[in-house]
Amino acid sequence: RLVKSKESGKKAGNRTPVDDHDSSNSRDDLSPQESKDLERGQLRSGGSNNAKASVEVVTFQEEGNNEIDTPASLDVHAIRREPTATHIDYVADISRSVPYTVFLWVFYVTTALCYMTLFQATPIVQGNCRGSEFGCTLAGTIWSWLMLAIGLVLAGYLIMTPISLGNSAILRSNKVAAFCFVWTAIVAAIPYTLVFLWREDIEPPSENAQLVGSSWWFLVFMRITLVMGILLSLILAVQIPLNSMTAIKRNREGKLQRWMMPQNIKSGAYIKMAGSRKVNSFLTNAHALHPVGTAAERSILIGGKKQTQSERTMSNYVLFGEREVRSGGFLWTWKRMLDRSLLHTEGIWLHSRLFVGQAAQIIISIFALGLFYAGTPILAAQSQAARDELIEEFGDELPQWIYDFIPTEQQVRYAFYPAAGVATAVALVIVCLYLPSTVSTILKFRCGRIPSLHGSSFVKYRMASDTIYLNVANMIYSLLGSLFLFFVLIALFIFLIMWPVTWPFMKLMFAWLLGLVITILLKTIAIKLCRANFYQAFYRRRPAAANFANLALECWYIGLGGGVLVARFSQFILASVFWIGRIDVPYLSPDVNIAGYGFDLVPTNYRKDLLVHDAHRHPLIERLSAMYLMRLVHGQTFSSRAGACWRNVFVVVLCPWMTKHRVFKTKADKLLEKSLLKSGGKKVGDDSAYAKTFGDQVVDSAWNRLNRMRGVREVKDGAVTAATQIVDDWPSKYKKEEEQKKKKKTGDAEN
Repeated sequence: RLVKSKESGKKAGNRTPVDDHDSSNSRDDLSPQESKDLERGQLRSGGSNNAKASVEVVTFQEEGNNEIDTPASLDVHAIRREPTATHIDYVADISRSVPYTVFLWVFYVTTALCYMTLFQATPIVQGNCRGSEFGCTLAGTIWSWLMLAIGLVLAGYLIMTPISLGNSAILRSNKVAAFCFVWTAIVAAIPYTLVFLWREDIEPPSENAQLVGSSWWFLVFMRITLVMGILLSLILAVQIPLNSMTAIKRNREGKLQRWMMPQNIKSGAYIKMAGSRKVNSFLTNAHALHPVGTAAERSILIGGKKQTQSERTMSNYVLFGEREVRSGGFLWTWKRMLDRSLLHTEGIWLHSRLFVGQAAQIIISIFALGLFYAGTPILAAQSQAARDELIEEFGDELPQWIYDFIPTEQQVRYAFYPAAGVATAVALVIVCLYLPSTVSTILKFRCGRIPSLHGSSFVKYRMASDTIYLNVANMIYSLLGSLFLFFVLIALFIFLIMWPVTWPFMKLMFAWLLGLVITILLKTIAIKLCRANFYQAFYRRRPAAANFANLALECWYIGLGGGVLVARFSQFILASVFWIGRIDVPYLSPDVNIAGYGFDLVPTNYRKDLLVHDAHRHPLIERLSAMYLMRLVHGQTFSSRAGACWRNVFVVVLCPWMTKHRVFKTKADKLLEKSLLKSGGKKVGDDSAYAKTFGDQVVDSAWNRLNRMRGVREVKDGAVTAATQIVDDWPSKYKKEEEQKKKKKTGDAEN
């Protein structure tokens, strides 16, 4: 080999063959470190200007001086790490611990909302407008929202960015942990101390900021923020001695070392295990479709003609290739999460943003339900006090219906407590359904139940993928809205039953609904009897009797149609209130749109988040990334265009389903697919050509590509020979048919 380094942009020098074991003459201008890097397949940039270098490689055969087709110049660029801010990367999830990320986000949200509430009440934000009432309100609203946005963004940069360094999987040092510890203590302690001292100077609160600062709920929020800051500081303080335990780090086989290993590394290892299992499953399933045995045993007679091995393989795929396994249920998901088979078997990466949203949902549910349960006795006592005051003041002078307008304490309690119980059940169900629903959606995308690359609606998932930042806030407010609506609806329904003012109307409505339900039950019994005696699937066993029964039921149902309206309205209301709290699944059908505008767009952003993370963390993406890194390190000596064509042919022949699910990128491939679909498997515009299947077109395309590449220097003789031999052997029967047709044409012309 001849190895010569040259600066980027300069012309290559003369090439002379040297021995593989004596290439020191060509490395005189390289430093020792560059020589070592060159032996590993990479060359670092040298010089103060960080110029890129390239390596020129020329290989000769051992016998003779015939040069093999190899790259004349192999560019190996400097392999360097791009500054990607991995400590706040929530797309690739390059963090040390997911619980740390969740805890940090909760700390940020409580801190920012606590002190931003006080800041929003200050005169700086509220201002002093002297114009019209509408204009002042509009200007004040715009200014308040802008200041809220600026405050939250600045708080995010000041809290999330520095403290996230302690959760970085790359920056693991005592200096970083100590800095994060000090900064967390500053963020948690200094605002609390300043606001607490300011609260003591407030005598009678007069301004809005003083009213907010002196309230009991603001003090509770301040203390929660301080406690969470202390806990986060303790977590960071524990990292300092753990990073210093070098003896434990050396003991890689110890249980303590495995326990101390970052969660990101463990999950990444599990994903690689899942990738190996999936590749093994591919090969096992593909091998099961190919017939085994002698050539006579592998072929069968179809229409008096023997079927070849490739045709038999395609027949096996058509007959036995599509098998489905039930997966993705509620218990299925939680069981595999507990034993971690969801990672190392299925290769499903649950991203940290999902866990942050789930933690926020749990916290907001606790606060909302606590408000429902704690506020009920307060409202009941106030209502009873107002009623007693009215009775004491007027006695029996007023009519009874005026006193009935004010509810009693029992009416409020009996209405609100069941409503709070229903809201609790709804919160529990929604929170527990998110993870199984997410896993189910990922599996549906992977198996094709939800169309992805072949789907016409997949383009909208690929567009504006940055909207995934909306998901955490949508998860929080959607659940909060669902809980509030369920509480209001159930409490209002029970209260209308117990309230004396509306009880007569509710009694009549219940009697009407009960009579309607009984009538509908009688109709259902009549329908079942007619169906059992007169019908069989889509056909009528007794046409005359069926026609009379249909006429009677149709006339009867004109009067019962109102019941369907009531039932449908009630179902839609309850389903809408429940699915408002979920953004993981679409509620409205894609057909529900006006001029192409769909009303339920929030689940689309959630699916984008799943696809973005699967594009980074899919097990086969991990395997493909490893191949790309090998290509980056070793250059074109690791892979070549001939190898790509060989793999294309090999995979299509070995795995028949690749023929069906292949994704086309070039315009020619798309036109070919359309022409094949239109012609039913035959080439359009060529009536004399033999019929070709889609897989045959792929093989012929690769074969023609190899023929064009034989003169290219990047192709090595060994790879070209192997790939050409495989491609030449596989479609040999079509070549024979072409020769026979040519002979037939020649014979016809001679005749």
